[in-house]
Amino acid sequence: MKSEKITFSSEDLDFVRIPYGSPLFDESVALRNKLLRVPLGLEFTTQQIADEWDSHHLGLYHPNGQLLGSLIMKPVENGTWKMRQVVIDDKLQGKGLGKILVERTESYCRLLDISEIQLHARDT
Repeated sequence: MKSEKITFSSEDLDFVRIPYGSPLFDESVALRNKLLRVPLGLEFTTQQIADEWDSHHLGLYHPNGQLLGSLIMKPVENGTWKMRQVVIDDKLQGKGLGKILVERTESYCRLLDISEIQLHARDT
């Protein structure tokens, strides 16, 4: 099976808040599971997914509807939010999509008057 080459312009990409529990949410969880959990020999538990109800799930989409990447913004305290589970489709890494996703998330956070973003990263 021949894979379709994905081309994009950053202006054409859709930045979307993904509704918790929606089909888009399920797609985002599947991508996060595939790239962030399975390589560590882990899978999401039902409780871990349930605990995400109060987070803002944000996705970057190609105009054809393909999920390119996503991340979670979780409220911590007093205007501080934590950026978590940042993921870009493994076939599309290295093309600047992570940068676009984070920049659009920062703009989104400014609209919500979020004063501080915390971020922790692991070596891969």
